[in-house]
Amino acid sequence: MSTVSYAPSLNARHRVILHFDMDAFYVACERELRPELRGKPLGVSQYNPYGDLRDLSIEDPSRLVIEPNNNNNRNGNGSLIAVSYEARAQNVKRNDRGQDALKKCPDLYVMQVPMKHGKADLTIYRSASQRIMKVVSESMIQAAKDILENIIEGAEGIFSEPKEFSQIKVEKASVDEVYVDVSQPVHDLLVKFDSVSLLVKETVFQCIIQGVAEQTTVGGVETNEAGLANNRLSKYELRRGSSLQVKDAPALDTASLAWWGRPFNHWSSIEIALAFGAALTARTRSSVTDKFENVFTMSGGVSINKTMAKLASGMKKPNRQTLIHPKDEATLQKLFYPLPLGRIRGLGGKFGEQVEEILEVSTVGEVARLSKPFLLEHFAPEQAEFLYNISRGLCTEEVEDRTKPKSIGAGKTFRNQLAIASDNHTMLQKWLYELASDIDERLEMDNLDHHRYASLLVVHLRVKALDGASMRSSSSMSKSTHLSYHNGTKEHHGEMALKLAKELLVPFPEHHVVAMTVTATNFIPIATGSQSIAVSLQTVALSRKRSLENEEKTSTSDNLSNSENHDYEYAKSLQASFDKENEMLTLLEQRSTSKRPKDIPKITAFFRPKR
Repeated sequence: MSTVSYAPSLNARHRVILHFDMDAFYVACERELRPELRGKPLGVSQYNPYGDLRDLSIEDPSRLVIEPNNNNNRNGNGSLIAVSYEARAQNVKRNDRGQDALKKCPDLYVMQVPMKHGKADLTIYRSASQRIMKVVSESMIQAAKDILENIIEGAEGIFSEPKEFSQIKVEKASVDEVYVDVSQPVHDLLVKFDSVSLLVKETVFQCIIQGVAEQTTVGGVETNEAGLANNRLSKYELRRGSSLQVKDAPALDTASLAWWGRPFNHWSSIEIALAFGAALTARTRSSVTDKFENVFTMSGGVSINKTMAKLASGMKKPNRQTLIHPKDEATLQKLFYPLPLGRIRGLGGKFGEQVEEILEVSTVGEVARLSKPFLLEHFAPEQAEFLYNISRGLCTEEVEDRTKPKSIGAGKTFRNQLAIASDNHTMLQKWLYELASDIDERLEMDNLDHHRYASLLVVHLRVKALDGASMRSSSSMSKSTHLSYHNGTKEHHGEMALKLAKELLVPFPEHHVVAMTVTATNFIPIATGSQSIAVSLQTVALSRKRSLENEEKTSTSDNLSNSENHDYEYAKSLQASFDKENEMLTLLEQRSTSKRPKDIPKITAFFRPKR
């Protein structure tokens, strides 16, 4: 079989990084438990920190604190931590109070988070996250196999049996988001793809991207004003939710569809690699939706690094995906450079604020115009290097192959009059023991799942100094100590945490504790079966060394001022017509169903649902 050379060699390695972000995750978890709430405006609220703090189980019906005909619950005015897209359409936002949200959306339902140990019990959400991440990993591997089978079938069986794809790296970034590095399987696919004839390439490629094109926006080429308005949302607006994020809205405009519809010989090798990544993303998202019967949906981002993949996944929420090709200068000029700095991973916090103040800039493009020597005049070398690269869409950070948590922590904040005096050891003991109990229960489950134990306990406190009747300046500090596998009881953990807290508070006699966190980390595998005892002892020795190095470290940082709440003017309502997009979708459908020439082999439908 002849091989036709075209574009750059597909054997050149391209990084293909995916980012998946669950849509209104806490809301979806509650709907899985209570199907009667599906399709209705729904919010999830924080517990009342000034209430009785009694345990509230996952199944407790009193967690439904607001419903249209019953909204006088005393716990119904908590701050919303998650909002469904039905409620967002009526301008309900995260951080709204329950009663304020009800005024905007009279048919709103609100579920309060479960409670245990005097704080939120996140078990329902952690459990759902674990189940979803497992489906993501399994679906990704199966999707890669299916693409390879398409290539093999199209090439009339000249290859051996499909290989087992296991070279993917999955990094769980939080309870509702995950990075996946598919560079290796995409590279393997492209090597096979580059070995077949041009006719087979064109046929297989069109089959694979047929379903992808209908749901993948290409960042930097779109012209639809509604889509562009969504892109311009600030990080603050994205976090709170926007009425521009419309459920089941068409994903594409004519420009994105035209990008996907280009003749095959117009595609570069990196664009083909990203297209394969988009195909894996679409199939994985579809698998999650099918597996959980449309309760859970994900938005996806496809690019060549973590920063761009995460940016892409947030562009077109909910339940859609975006591809960003950052080596395309037009994409940088149109999509990336106009973005506010806060939209970029690593620049959304204090460092980003410092950059804006010191350099007198507000957008990515303004930073990109600055030279590296100029940046070095104002920032440390690592910071300057980061700014120089990230403003040009460059990020070399690797996806860590990690699905297990690196640490298990529990925290509690004490607002206003709930703040604990630094010499009130009774209250300190109460809450540190509650947090230790929470951690102990989760460590037991983690041990069963992953056969490991934590070797380091860290206590972090934030305190504020009294200034008349109010509390002003604050300080944060932490202290750690070694944990032993054989005495890991909640009572022992509580005693250790209290001892560390007392030591931390010695220099702060006139302060109040406004936040505390207890964290177990530095996990060590438990030797079982034929596992080497020597390896286990070496691991323990290394952990002890790290513990001793960290034990006496106490970090303190001053918080000079509290962040202020700003009012944002939200983008105008979605008004653009989708007539042209529908015409293009119809055209693509006609192409896919038209009679094929006899000399083109039949290819498996990549997006055919598998039951």
